[in-house]
Amino acid sequence: NIDIAAILLSALLHDNGQMGFNNNFMINSKSELSLIYNDINVLENYHASEGYKAIQKYDLLKIDASKHKIFRQRLISMIIATDPVNHSKVNGLIKNKLANKNEEENNDVIKCILNEQKLVEDQQDLMNFFISFSDTAHSCKDFEITFEWTSRLMEEFWHQGDIEKKLELPVSFLCERKDAYVGKGQIGFIQAIILPTVNTLLSICPKLSFFMDKLDDNISKWNNYLEEIEKNKSK
Repeated sequence: NIDIAAILLSALLHDNGQMGFNNNFMINSKSELSLIYNDINVLENYHASEGYKAIQKYDLLKIDASKHKIFRQRLISMIIATDPVNHSKVNGLIKNKLANKNEEENNDVIKCILNEQKLVEDQQDLMNFFISFSDTAHSCKDFEITFEWTSRLMEEFWHQGDIEKKLELPVSFLCERKDAYVGKGQIGFIQAIILPTVNTLLSICPKLSFFMDKLDDNISKWNNYLEEIEKNKSK
């Protein structure tokens, strides 16, 4: 199935060639990639391009030539969906489809999302949603894992902020070391971004409700982390 292949390969390749900076940096620094992609989804376009080159180089795909076009469209769209600026749009499209389900009192969620008259487009919206969620879903894992991922991400952000200062560029959001307050930021991220996304996901896949338990647990543990920091400051 080319859709399954596209999902798996987009997950594998969506950060292919990542160099440790975000799109804001690529644009503000007038990088070569920002010029190539006209400041639009700069890194995601790069990841999709480099990823497809890898697919061709290593002959990873064994499908008929007639199916290559739809596979390529699927792959590119999903990788572009991982740009954080697209998160609200990707999530909103699925929420709107689910709202139509409620209006029509249709119990078949997938049938409601996938309209036969525009099946390929609706399938793409759903695939984009799953990939976009998965790209930010470390908060749905055990705290030890999410803490490790958060630590690595923050080091990457702070390194970018250091470079931005050296280049006399505006320091990007979350990239200023002295203003860093990791636990508070993660709680805000979970509450503002992840929880609403998981609520949408559970409307489609109720059996994933354990994600909500993990989020509640991680919010509690981030609060404990903040309390420990405050205790250490007062010593």
